[in-house]
Amino acid sequence: MNNSSKIPITSSLSSITTTDNIQQQQTIVKKKQKRIKRCHGDRKKQRYRKKCRAKGMKPATIAKRVKKRFKDNNNPTTQLVTTNDNTVTNTSTTSPSHKRKRDLTINQVVRSASQLSITTSPPKKMTKTKINNATTTTTAATATTTSVVTHNDNIYRCAPYLKRTSSILLQALRLQLEHPLKKKIEQRFIFQRLQLLDKQFCLEIHRFLWQSYLNIGSQQQQQQYTWPDEIYTKFQTKDSRLCYQSIEKYIHDIQYQLEQCNKILMEQNSTCPESISIDICDVHLKKYIESQQKQFRQKINHQLSKFKECIQEQQLHHTLFNDNVTKDQNKTIHQLINIQDKQLNC
Repeated sequence: MNNSSKIPITSSLSSITTTDNIQQQQTIVKKKQKRIKRCHGDRKKQRYRKKCRAKGMKPATIAKRVKKRFKDNNNPTTQLVTTNDNTVTNTSTTSPSHKRKRDLTINQVVRSASQLSITTSPPKKMTKTKINNATTTTTAATATTTSVVTHNDNIYRCAPYLKRTSSILLQALRLQLEHPLKKKIEQRFIFQRLQLLDKQFCLEIHRFLWQSYLNIGSQQQQQQYTWPDEIYTKFQTKDSRLCYQSIEKYIHDIQYQLEQCNKILMEQNSTCPESISIDICDVHLKKYIESQQKQFRQKINHQLSKFKECIQEQQLHHTLFNDNVTKDQNKTIHQLINIQDKQLNC
């Protein structure tokens, strides 16, 4: 009785284990069939972009390099499809990229509040309406800046402190003017005023420099103007009279640009907001410009002193060699010059 009862139990256990194994194998096969390879983008391109970013390239240049390097991958693949009528047809399929692409044209947007040429990258996600508004404000900003300060000249150059970001400039101007400058109208007016006053300051210094050149050069001997080599090379002439005339013309051009700048400043007085007084504002802004343009003033003073030294050397050379000098004196002068050259070369 006991033996007969044990046999069906073992057989039932073996059958259960076999069915479990079959079910497990079936589930594994189903999982393998269902598993789809997900596309994470081309890894080669990702690595190449990462290298380019590490080198400090801009996104526009990276995109161009990726196009040049991976030309074959972007070409459409043609496949042959056979229909029921045994006719063969070509179907061109392009592999769609599931990656989000950024608009590279958005990366260079100029803020209109500052009215300065400061390029800043906007946030990653921007709606189309915001992008359109940004582009319209940039065009308006460039138009206002060109209407305020553009005269196609090589005399005035924008100072480096004006190329700072709008937030840093605003912080400095708030401290200088002792005014919060919260409204955009106030900020625009002061940025434009600062640029115009900076131009006026630089043109006045340039006029002073070239007028002093003219006065010093004309104080030489009667109708014999001696100029340093730098001025001859600037005006591309070796004739002293022509050089004198070209300096006069250059001073006239500076004067014309100064008059235009003063005219624009007078016109801008009408657009001044009520919360700002023009006289106090101009005083504070001129102080700020003088503190920022110390190096420029030192450079101009150095040029003037160098010019005076060159003319003194020419006068000494003229008195030593062109006047009535004996042969012995000429020999001693040449010996001294040779000794000086040797000491300089050593």
